[in-house]
Amino acid sequence: MPEKSAMGQSGRDHDLAEWARDREEHEAPHRAPLATAIVMEPLIELILVIAGVIVTAALLPLHTKARVVLGFCGLVLVAVGGALFAFVAYPRETVLFLSAAAVIAGTAWGLTRVTGWLTRRAATAIPVSAAAREPEGKS
Repeated sequence: MPEKSAMGQSGRDHDLAEWARDREEHEAPHRAPLATAIVMEPLIELILVIAGVIVTAALLPLHTKARVVLGFCGLVLVAVGGALFAFVAYPRETVLFLSAAAVIAGTAWGLTRVTGWLTRRAATAIPVSAAAREPEGKS
């Protein structure tokens, strides 16, 4: 009998090893984004630190033009670092957010175009009160 339980244990170990191998094959593609996030996180933090230093330098008493340039560069780096962080930390949500923002921006752009077109058209259109009157001399 002890021989049978040892054989059963060996068979169970073989099944566990096979399951572990299958699990590795199954989970490998899901770990790739994690590796990317681990590599990108320090780079994003470095970008944000540099941006903070640049924005802080913009507060120094320098020439106005230098302060504007430093402030703008710092804000651009903050925006880039924030966007990278959002994309690395929340890839699916970021894509949804960006697509929604694109739709909103496109709608706003279209509305400004249509309103401008309507304004230009209204300036050359016949006024409603003139169009409602009958032409003079004809009855």
